[in-house]
Amino acid sequence: MTQHNSKHPNCSPRHYHHGDLRQKLIDGACTHLRSGSAHDLSLRSLARELGVSQTAPYRHFASKGDLFVAIAVYGFELLSKAVNEAKSNCENDPEKLLIQQGLAYINWAEKNPEKYQLFFDSCLVNSTDNPELQKAGTNSFQLVLDTIGIGIAQGVFLDRPVVELGAVVWSFVHGSASLLISTGDIGRHSDREDAVATGVSSIADNRESNMALFVGAIKKP
Repeated sequence: MTQHNSKHPNCSPRHYHHGDLRQKLIDGACTHLRSGSAHDLSLRSLARELGVSQTAPYRHFASKGDLFVAIAVYGFELLSKAVNEAKSNCENDPEKLLIQQGLAYINWAEKNPEKYQLFFDSCLVNSTDNPELQKAGTNSFQLVLDTIGIGIAQGVFLDRPVVELGAVVWSFVHGSASLLISTGDIGRHSDREDAVATGVSSIADNRESNMALFVGAIKKP
């Protein structure tokens, strides 16, 4: 009787199909970026961590820059999913929906800082040279614009260009997310009582009321 060889490469937990390896590289890079520098990351080091040949990652990414673009595209897809899920409880109320979409954006960014930084850091990713990344970012923003457009049509929001009102709302959610990511520990995990710590704590602890206040700025009087 022929015995199965448990050491056959196809039985190894380190053996990946091509599609699996691509996602494993993205996930491994995200893990690294959470605690390490982007400049210290390399495709070869990821290959060693995953137990594959040093040339295997290059079947999916020509360079580390291409890997960062893939992470950013993947991040926008996840962000869009999170924002879109806000519809489940308030699809027929554009004001409430916009508040929930903004909260979903801020909460997702806070939980995924390693992906979020790649959306806007031109030193790591140049979106102008990546149509796929531009499309992913536009699709994510479009979810908010659609809600604002519905609100304008229903007479809830100001009768101004949709993109203009969208930029106002985005400036708040992006600003809040960036502050929570870069300075959140100052307000939530220290004994500081200065204005900076108080401001960060307010953003962290009152995000829904703050979001409602900002959405109120684009409502019709």
